[in-house]
Amino acid sequence: MTGMVERVARELHRNDGFEALVEWNDLDEDSRQMYVFFAKVAIEAMKEPTTEMEIAGTEQWLCEAAMEDRAGVNYRAMITAALEGE
Repeated sequence: MTGMVERVARELHRNDGFEALVEWNDLDEDSRQMYVFFAKVAIEAMKEPTTEMEIAGTEQWLCEAAMEDRAGVNYRAMITAALEGE
């Protein structure tokens, strides 16, 4: 497994405080799958953007500076808006 799901799963594990006890590669399969499940739930929760995310995404989409990496800049702006909306 690679990609965003694994990235989020590893971050959940790291931020759980258990990484100091057991590194990701040493986790048993059931524990690893638990983090994968939680990662998928977290990513699923981001599927529908908030109003703040839509505004940030639209602003970045219209920004000329974002033309060379429009999708990446747009995505990062939307995720930043979601995190700052907490």
